[in-house]
Amino acid sequence: MRHMKILLYLAPSPIDKPKANLIQSLCQYNELKLHFDSSYYFVASSLSKDKTKELISYLSPLKSIPRGIFSLKRLKIKYRMFIINSIYQIIATFLVLAGSFIVNLFRKNKIVIYIYSRSMIASSIISLFVHKKHIFELHGIENVALLQKIQVRLVKSENIKNIYISDSLRRLYKDERVTSKVLHDSSPYYEKLILPEGLSKRLQKIKNNFLFTCVYSGSSGEGRGLNLIYSLAALVPECNFLIFSDVEDEKRFDNVSCFGYLKNRYVLSILKQVDFALMPYQDNLKMGKHNINSLSWMSPLKMFDYMNSKNAIISSYFPVLEEVLTNYHTGYFIYDYSNPKAWAETLRSEITNKDKRFKKIGNNAKVLFETKYSYKIRSNQIFDFF
Repeated sequence: MRHMKILLYLAPSPIDKPKANLIQSLCQYNELKLHFDSSYYFVASSLSKDKTKELISYLSPLKSIPRGIFSLKRLKIKYRMFIINSIYQIIATFLVLAGSFIVNLFRKNKIVIYIYSRSMIASSIISLFVHKKHIFELHGIENVALLQKIQVRLVKSENIKNIYISDSLRRLYKDERVTSKVLHDSSPYYEKLILPEGLSKRLQKIKNNFLFTCVYSGSSGEGRGLNLIYSLAALVPECNFLIFSDVEDEKRFDNVSCFGYLKNRYVLSILKQVDFALMPYQDNLKMGKHNINSLSWMSPLKMFDYMNSKNAIISSYFPVLEEVLTNYHTGYFIYDYSNPKAWAETLRSEITNKDKRFKKIGNNAKVLFETKYSYKIRSNQIFDFF
């Protein structure tokens, strides 16, 4: 007898502004829900219903608002959204579980609830009372003592299976159980789109003036290597460098073009038109409001966007990246990554290569992405893991 499968997706943070973890969560939900008869995306939003829908379509391939989003706009709540979001997820989950229990008393084809969570607090509470099909996805190590204790308890819980975004992260938790699994991040597919006319013309003008184009997409925060990109631009003037980040359009060099933040779907479209994509991480990397350095376990979303777009990736070398990329096969590693001359040497070597080796390396990265790291493949593996 076939049971009815219902997915409860507990998102990592409230909907309030464009964020990388919101993109990842929405895109993962978009693919994972296809394995279920019904699904809910439990998260609180500080925006109105229309603004929430606009932001979701801005960040993901989703065409409508998922069921389960709770708008707090009318309540005019702006602070403690993280706590409020967790409380809402806990209450909503228990209501669905209670409802399914009652319904199952009167029907033969039972309802089976599956919980997929990136919400640490919600999962920690739910797992205390409910032994269900429950997966928690870890993206890092907390550096707040209380949150770290909660996370460690989750990792050790017998009621939860754990997914880690890198094997390095799993090793840090010393989790070798069969109830744990490594699934790196991914990159979404969007419907083909036409770029805004002004943006398209600007890009075409740049391409007409330079033989090769490099791109950086991401934050301008500490340790991201933007200053290194400016130094690299001075050393390789025949390349243009496109920067999609929260930096102003500085005119330090004629071959550096700052575009500010663009829609993720626009960036992915532009990435398909460039030659090289840069990941110039530095040792002093700081991420998030708690300034966490994730260099030992990271699985950067931008790396998968670059792979998805068939770019030749040039990256600072950190051992965790070798879980995905192979030097001179699916990308390039710069071992002396704080030295702009080392970056320039690799870039010059590739743009002067008669066989255009970088084209093959970009294609290899795309093939690797399609066969191992797409959200469709990731979702299949998650469903099997349940």
